[in-house]
Amino acid sequence: MGTNTSSKGGDILLSSTGNVLIQSPLLATSSVTLGSSASNTLTVPAVATFQAAASVAAAFTAHGSVILGDSASQTLTVNAVTTFASSSGPITANAALVANSALTVAGNTVLGSTSGGQTLTVNAVTTFASTAGPITANAPVVANAAFTAVGNTILGTAAGGQSLTVYAATTFASSATVTANAAMTANAAVTVAGTLTASGNAALGTASGSNTLTVNSATTFASTAPITANANLTVAYSSALNAYGNTTIGTNSSNSLTVNAATAFTGAFQLFSDNASSAISAGLAFQRRNGSVGAVSSNAVVGSVVFTAWDGTAYGPTAQIHSVHTVSWSHYVCHASVKCLFTSVMP
Repeated sequence: MGTNTSSKGGDILLSSTGNVLIQSPLLATSSVTLGSSASNTLTVPAVATFQAAASVAAAFTAHGSVILGDSASQTLTVNAVTTFASSSGPITANAALVANSALTVAGNTVLGSTSGGQTLTVNAVTTFASTAGPITANAPVVANAAFTAVGNTILGTAAGGQSLTVYAATTFASSATVTANAAMTANAAVTVAGTLTASGNAALGTASGSNTLTVNSATTFASTAPITANANLTVAYSSALNAYGNTTIGTNSSNSLTVNAATAFTGAFQLFSDNASSAISAGLAFQRRNGSVGAVSSNAVVGSVVFTAWDGTAYGPTAQIHSVHTVSWSHYVCHASVKCLFTSVMP
C-alpha cells in the first residue's frame, strides 16, 4: 500500500488511502492521541488492556460484555448521571451495594430472591408515598421498634382466613373508633378505658358456660331492647336489683318465681291471669311444706297478710279484701291494739 510519511514540529503523520497494519507490538511511551475530532472513530476488535487510568471525554459505548475490575482491590467511581435501560436486563450485585445519596428506582424492584435466606436492612427513615400503591408482604413483617400507620390500615383481606396475633400491650387512642366487623376473640384480659359500643350482636362468654362476666361500673340497658337471661341471673345478697319500669318475670304459668329474701312492695301489688277460659285464676298461696315427716303443728302460723298504717291514731284506716264480679266480699277493720277482724258480708 502507498504510505506518506511526513513530520512537522516533532509530529509523525501517517496518511494512507488503505489500512495501517501493525504485525508486532506497538509501544507508545508518551501520550497518544487517536483521532482529531469527535467525528472520528476508533474501532478495536481485539481485547484491549489498559494498565493505567483510561479517560473517556465523550460517550463510551460497549456492545459486548464488560468487566470493570478483576478483584476487590479495584474501585469503580461514576460521577456522571447513570441510566440503565430497561431493555438491558437485570442488574446483579454480588457484593454490597452502598448508596450514600438518594437511590431512586422508577420501575419494579425485587430485593432478595425467591429462594429466601436474604435480609433487607433499612437503617434510614423510610417513607412509602400514598400514590405508590399498596405495600404487599407475603412473608412475616417483624417490627422491633415502633410501627406507625398514619393512614387507613387493613390487616388481612376481605376473604378472611387470616389471623392477627398481638402479644404486646395494645392501646387504642380515645379519639379513634375501633370497629370489628368480624368475630373478635381475646384469650387474655381486655381493658376498655373509654366507651365500648357493640352495634351488632354481642356474645360474652362461650356456650360451655364456664366463663364469667364481671361488671364493676354502673350499667344501663336501653329501654328499647329486652334483656334475656337463658341461665340463672344471680344478684349478690349485699347488692340491690332495681327495676324502675314495667317488669315481667316469667313468660307463662309454667314458670316459677322463688323469693328467699324479705320482700317489700311499696306500690300496688296485683295478681291476675289473662286467660279467661281457664278455670283457675291467679292465686296467692301461703304454704309450709313438711315433706313426709309428719303433719304440721295445729297451732303453726302458715301465713299472714299484714296491713300497717303508721298514722299515730287509735284506729287505723280500713282495708278491704274485695272480690270483684262475684257475690261476696270480705271486710275487716284493723284497730291499734287488737287483731284484724274479718266479716263476710253479702252485697
